Amino acid sequence: MDSQHQYRKKIQRLVAAVLFGIAIVAWAQDYPVKPVRIIVSSAPGGIDTIVRLITPTLQERTGQSFVVDNRAGANGIIGVQAVTSAPPDGYTILFTTISTLTINPFVYKDLPYAPLRDLDPIARHASLPMVWVANPTKGFKSLKDVVDYAKANRDKLTLANSGSGSFSHLLEEAFKRKHGIDVLLVPLKTTPQAIIETIAGRTEVCVDNISNLAPHISAGKLVALAVTSRERASSLPNVPSWIEDGSGDFEADAWYAFMAPKGTPPAIIQKLNADLTASIQEARAQQYLQSLGARFEPLSPMKLREFIQGELDKYGSIARSAKITMQ
Repeated sequence: MDSQHQYRKKIQRLVAAVLFGIAIVAWAQDYPVKPVRIIVSSAPGGIDTIVRLITPTLQERTGQSFVVDNRAGANGIIGVQAVTSAPPDGYTILFTTISTLTINPFVYKDLPYAPLRDLDPIARHASLPMVWVANPTKGFKSLKDVVDYAKANRDKLTLANSGSGSFSHLLEEAFKRKHGIDVLLVPLKTTPQAIIETIAGRTEVCVDNISNLAPHISAGKLVALAVTSRERASSLPNVPSWIEDGSGDFEADAWYAFMAPKGTPPAIIQKLNADLTASIQEARAQQYLQSLGARFEPLSPMKLREFIQGELDKYGSIARSAKITMQ
């Protein structure tokens, strides 16, 4: 009797699970039935531009509006918290950066989230090479020139970055350690400040993404030394990759991803991935990505999870080695 009772209970649980799965799929097929809020973890006028470009197409595809909600502050932490505390129903999603997802976990002591524990990946569509640049008056033509100068002039070379614990800071730490050079890293409050200081000659070198630096390179205010992508950037064909010239040994692109609260139904995640991917393939969005020097590289939710884990491993190792810690 006991075995028959246990068998019936197992069958009941199995039926309940199947019915629940069918209900979730049916729910996802109707999704969305109300406006979707996209929380962007930075101020207006930055990474939210591409999101605002694709929201009209998203509305056409789904019949619902997608509202962009900028939640800047604390290096993206405020925006992430707004999403991790939201219901996992697909109506609040996050658009954020490499720093928020794969660097913050290693530089903040008491970070109130863990990316893959508290968020489910939805989509990543583009990546941007970082570019090492120098003030023209130093005469540097390559990163090898920078290394040679640093070895001959200990503690005299200054490298600007966009703040302690930033992506550019980690790249400079990795570069410094790879070549065993003694240089002064100068953390500034923002990316524009780091660029301005290098243009003015108060620092000699900095590294940032290609969209921020390309206008200054074109104007002759900065000299491009290397890109951090695996291959040369199409918009800077004469500038070598730092893997190609041996000055770096890993790919280091800036990228942005859509994420959902943990526990969002997989069927909704897949639908969001499909709608976002189709929307960003529209001509206006593609033209915008090309204007930035970005590469279109869409990832599925599963591939994005694997990619983020790889980035966590890579930048975690750098942060721990450099002993970078934020309060």
